[in-house]
Amino acid sequence: MENMFKRSVVGVAVAAAAMASVSVQAKPATDTVDLYGQVAVSVWGGEAQDDTLDVLNESRFGLRGTVDLEKGPKVFWQMEAGDVGDGQKEEDGGISRMGFRDTYIGFDFDDVGKLRIGRVLTPAYEIVDWPYSGQKRGEVFDWVTDVEGGVNYDRHGDSVRFDSAQFGAVNFSLAAGKGNVTEEDNNFYGAAAHVKAGPAVLHLGYEYGTDRRLDKDDENSVRSDTQLIIAGFEATFGSFGLHGAYKIMGAEYDNNAPDQDQTAFSVGASYSMDDWLFRLGYAAQQDLETGNVKTTANAEDIVSFDATYFIDPNAEVWVRPYQLTKGGDSKFGFGVGIGYYF
Repeated sequence: MENMFKRSVVGVAVAAAAMASVSVQAKPATDTVDLYGQVAVSVWGGEAQDDTLDVLNESRFGLRGTVDLEKGPKVFWQMEAGDVGDGQKEEDGGISRMGFRDTYIGFDFDDVGKLRIGRVLTPAYEIVDWPYSGQKRGEVFDWVTDVEGGVNYDRHGDSVRFDSAQFGAVNFSLAAGKGNVTEEDNNFYGAAAHVKAGPAVLHLGYEYGTDRRLDKDDENSVRSDTQLIIAGFEATFGSFGLHGAYKIMGAEYDNNAPDQDQTAFSVGASYSMDDWLFRLGYAAQQDLETGNVKTTANAEDIVSFDATYFIDPNAEVWVRPYQLTKGGDSKFGFGVGIGYYF
């Protein structure tokens, strides 16, 4: 009986090996996967930081790869963790977890474009994000708005996004997806176009949202249809760079409440010299309008300066003072940081 059992085990092992020989064979991860990321830590202080020192840890890593399928288009994918953070609540994104940032699988159709499915930036927000929200200007220009319920999404799961190839001077992006996954009929649709014009690149983005619930915990909450429009440019003249953007945000509510609208703009200039990069920026969020009535107390703006020194092609140190004004109250703040990118 013992010998029979041993022969049975051997038979199972041989059969398993035979089946494995005709199944999908995984390539070594080191041949198909890239590890990338950053180690970036900064310290912030000043009146704008409530006169306390705040350590911001934006260190994170990701995995990505590209595979040429034998019987299909080229596949590319990415899995990226959130920032390490410094102990904030997980729902605020302060605790790193895999998939918190861009995480998707996509198909590359050569000269046509790329299709991604998963968690990605919306086309309009990608314009908002960089460079117009850089150097602390995101405190005013990013997803921040006084329009009740919000007006757009930023990095979002449950998305399908197509990015075209470069057609002459133009390329474009289209996206659609679920809004907040627990909300019925809450969806978003977005598009962006980018045009090269001499030393400049022009950007135009649009995002439309439907049935966005103001109170996420109340199924009977008031809902809104939202719009975001952004137009911007970037231009480079040797060592000098200029950029600027203007965005329009608005919402219509289903309880006959007055519509709300708000505008914002961001401008910046840069100058590079040897291993130095200097940047000066200004952003302002203008008065909220509710039924064509302005609420001046909601206006805010920020002016920031950044001096960055590259201590290595993959590493930098920087200092960033800024002045933030909200409701007429101005506060000074500053940050110093170091980053290594791999």
